[in-house]
Amino acid sequence: GLSPHVRIVVSTLPDPANAEFQCLSQLRKGLGLADGASEGSCIVEVETISDHIRVLRHLLKFLGRTSTPEQEAAVDAAVRQTGENDGAGTPLFLTIIAQIIAGWTSYDGVKFAINPSVRGLIKDLFERLETTHGKHLVRAVLAFLTLCRRSGVSETELVHLLSLDDDVLADIYEWWVPSMRTCPPLVLTMLLAELAPYLSRRGDGSGQQLVSWYHRQFWEAAEEYLFGESGQQREGFISREERHTQLADFFAGKWAGKAKPYSAWLSERVQRPQFCPGETAGDRMVPTQPLVLEGRLTSAESERLLNTRRIQEHVDHAIRAGDKTSAVGDLCSIQYVAAKVAADDVSDLLREYSAAIERFPDRAIALGEFAAFVGRNLDALRQKIPTAPFQFALQEPDTSGPYQSIKRLAERGGDPLIAIAGASGAENAARLVHWRGKPQQSDPCQLTIREHEGIVNAVAFSPCGKWVASGSDDMTIKICSAGTGEVKCTLTGHSGRVWSVAFSPDGTRVVS
Repeated sequence: GLSPHVRIVVSTLPDPANAEFQCLSQLRKGLGLADGASEGSCIVEVETISDHIRVLRHLLKFLGRTSTPEQEAAVDAAVRQTGENDGAGTPLFLTIIAQIIAGWTSYDGVKFAINPSVRGLIKDLFERLETTHGKHLVRAVLAFLTLCRRSGVSETELVHLLSLDDDVLADIYEWWVPSMRTCPPLVLTMLLAELAPYLSRRGDGSGQQLVSWYHRQFWEAAEEYLFGESGQQREGFISREERHTQLADFFAGKWAGKAKPYSAWLSERVQRPQFCPGETAGDRMVPTQPLVLEGRLTSAESERLLNTRRIQEHVDHAIRAGDKTSAVGDLCSIQYVAAKVAADDVSDLLREYSAAIERFPDRAIALGEFAAFVGRNLDALRQKIPTAPFQFALQEPDTSGPYQSIKRLAERGGDPLIAIAGASGAENAARLVHWRGKPQQSDPCQLTIREHEGIVNAVAFSPCGKWVASGSDDMTIKICSAGTGEVKCTLTGHSGRVWSVAFSPDGTRVVS
C-alpha cells in the first residue's frame, strides 16, 4: 500500500445539475462528508486567478507571442463578466484565451468578442472551425472524438470514418472528385492541427496512437453542441445514435472490400460529366475487422496479434446505436468471449452484457445465458488460457447458447485446436475434451466473486439489485457490482468478524 506520508491531490469542477460527471459529490461521499458539511482541510475551493493578465502574458510567452493593451482589456472585461459557474479566470479559461490571442496579430486588435465562460469559449471555437473547415467535416470529427471516450480514436480510424460519411465526402468533393472514394488525409490533418492544444495523445499498446479530449469541459461542450441539451436533438445535426451506428459499422468491418452506395448529394457530386457519370457506389477502402489480426484465438499469446480496437469498441457502439443484430451477434459468440478473455477485458465483457440486457430486453434470456457462462467461470477465464473459453463452452448443456456456438465453430473448421473428439474428421486433430454423459441442466451459479481473505459470513443485495454487500472473517465489508463482481468499495472498522450486513430500504447505506 501507499506510505502514510503520501497525499493525493484531486481537482474537479462543481457538479452541474443533471450532468453525467458528478465527481465532487462522489468525492464528498468517499470522504464521508454530507452536502454542506464542514470540510476542514479535506476539500478546498480554488479561487479564480486574481492576476489573470500576468498569467495570460506568461502563457503567451510559452507560445512565442505577446498581447496588446486592447486585447488584454478585452480579456479583463470577459473575466469581470463571469458568473459563479462560468469558469472565467480559471487556468483552462486562460489557456484557451492564450491560444486565441496567439493567433491574432498586433494590428488585428480584438478580432471578435471573448466569451466570458469556458463553455462558451469552446462552443465559439467549434463554430469558427466550421467556418474554416466546413460544418460536415468538423461535426463528424468532433462527434467521433467525443463518442470514443473509452480510449480515444486514431487519426487513421478518423480518415476511414470520414470516408464512410457521405455528407463529408460530398462537401469535400465540391470542386474535385479524386480517383478513390476516400477522405483526403490532409483535410483531417489541418483540422486536428487547430484542435491540437485541446487534445491528448497516447498509445494503446498495439502500436496505434489514440487521440481524445484532454479536459472534461471539451467532452461536455461537444455533447451539448452536437447533440443538444437535455436530450433535445439540435436541428441540422446528426443524432447521437446515428454517429454510434457509423462507429459500430466501421469497427464491425461492414463496408470492408465492398462498394458503399452513395447518398443523393454524393451521387450528384460524383456523377458530374467531367468525373464519373453513372457511378452509384464506391469502395471506401476501409479495413476488415477480424478479432485476430495474426494467428488464432487458440494460439499462444506470443503467436497472435489481437485486433484490440475492434474488441474494445464495436459492441459498445452497437449497443448505444440500438443495433441489436450486431451487438447480440458478438455477445452470443464464443469467439467474441474468447477474444475479450485474451484481451484481459472480462470485466468489460460483463458490463457489455448488462448494458445489452437493459437495451434489448427481448434478448435477455440469450444474453443472460452467456453472461452467466462467463460469470461462473470467471476465475478460470482470468488465467487467459487460450483454449479455456472453448472447453468450458463444450461442457455446457447441449441446448445452451455457448455449446451451440462452439459446435457451429467446430463444424466450420479452420482451427485444428477447435475440434470435438468424436466429430467427423477430428480423429487425428488436436482437440477439445468432449464430456460424455454431462449434466443437461445449466449450473445455477451466475457469478463467482472471490475478494475476501477470510470466510464470507453474510451477503445482501441492494434494493436496486445492482450491488452486493458481503461481510467476512477478514473484518471487512465489500460492496461489489452484481453484474461484474468488481469491488467498488471496501469498508473497514470492525475489530472482529462481520456476521451480518444489510442495505437500507433506499439503498444508500449499509449496516453491519
